[in-house]
Amino acid sequence: MQYVVKSIVPLDQVHISGFEAEPTTESDRHPIVEQFINHFAADPVMACRSLAESSKVKFDSSVLASLLFKTAELDKTQVGNLLSGNDKLVRAYVDRFNFGGIRIDIALRMFLLSLRMPSDPNASEPLLLAFAQQYHQANIDLVEYDSRLASALVLAIVQLNDALYGTFGFALPNHAITQDVFISAFRSRDQDRLVPDRLLADIYSSVRTNSLVQALATHERGLARQVVVSPARLPPKLTYETWSERIYVSIPSPDPSFKIRLHGEGVVFDPPILDFSASSEESFRVKGTSLGNKTVLFDRLGANAYVPSSSVGHD
Repeated sequence: MQYVVKSIVPLDQVHISGFEAEPTTESDRHPIVEQFINHFAADPVMACRSLAESSKVKFDSSVLASLLFKTAELDKTQVGNLLSGNDKLVRAYVDRFNFGGIRIDIALRMFLLSLRMPSDPNASEPLLLAFAQQYHQANIDLVEYDSRLASALVLAIVQLNDALYGTFGFALPNHAITQDVFISAFRSRDQDRLVPDRLLADIYSSVRTNSLVQALATHERGLARQVVVSPARLPPKLTYETWSERIYVSIPSPDPSFKIRLHGEGVVFDPPILDFSASSEESFRVKGTSLGNKTVLFDRLGANAYVPSSSVGHD
């Protein structure tokens, strides 16, 4: 039998905590949060202010960002409006995703699927720039370009998307734009070629194949489908270099326009992409390749990528 040493501490610093109770079928959400969800749709600023006044815990940008991130029922248009006017809050919100080690355009897709950007590009741009800054901070040891280029790259990705699909209003239509034109245009902002050609080519191919998608608007919620993960609570611990039991993900019916790509720093997946073309249920295993806290991110792909998001943390 082999053992892995995770840490060494003096015995006088060791304590034993109780085991987690099994999840129940009843919601344990506090009534104040339910009230917050309803109030948020009408006036997010006042909803946040009221929640802060009634809360018994310290209520700062980090706490509010976690609430916005974890509460799927919130009006996504109002989430975008609230974040666009608060730089500190949006930075804390982006940090909740743990984007370390994830390619920048993939991280951007996940971010956009969690909200709806304001219809005015002038109001949307601060959101994108804050995302770029926090993404760069999370990957500062993994990329050669600086935060200025990260911002330029994010805007270039959105402009490419809008030239092809016209989603956010950042560029005029140009369906004939080629990979060479896209890379050449970006090089005017990156004359030292710090962003690799391969990355720019992969970004172009990704956007050309699948447009950037944001969360459903309030009036579109009827289009959303339930995604069920089984077991409902994933294992709280991963054994180093050991595959987990299979985790099952299901949707109501097979869908050739929907896939899930799995991401996480310090973990690997088998398989890395769940394809629902022929089946309404797919499964995967996860294995930790390093020690410490882990986050599993579900990156939704395809024309029907607007189903509810999922992210699961592990130690």
